[in-house]
Amino acid sequence: MNTALDMFKIDLGITHNLRDTYFTNLLTAYNDELSRKGINLDLTSTEDIMLLVDFSAYNYKHRNEDVELSKNLRNRILNRQVKGRADNAE
Repeated sequence: MNTALDMFKIDLGITHNLRDTYFTNLLTAYNDELSRKGINLDLTSTEDIMLLVDFSAYNYKHRNEDVELSKNLRNRILNRQVKGRADNAE
């Protein structure tokens, strides 16, 4: 989770560690949300870490707005859901 936290902070342009506890809990919550959508992330995989960071950063940046998820991010999540179903079918 440390790599995800570091990348999340870079995305937001934050260099201090004053909100690390909050951000770590935020990343955990969004990881759980993705899990409920059928996406179990492997946090040793760069691709999975980037999905978690991008999903978390997007939601954090738009937390006070009522906007849909970006098309790119929505497609990446959908692709992971389909891949997960295909892996489970084998």
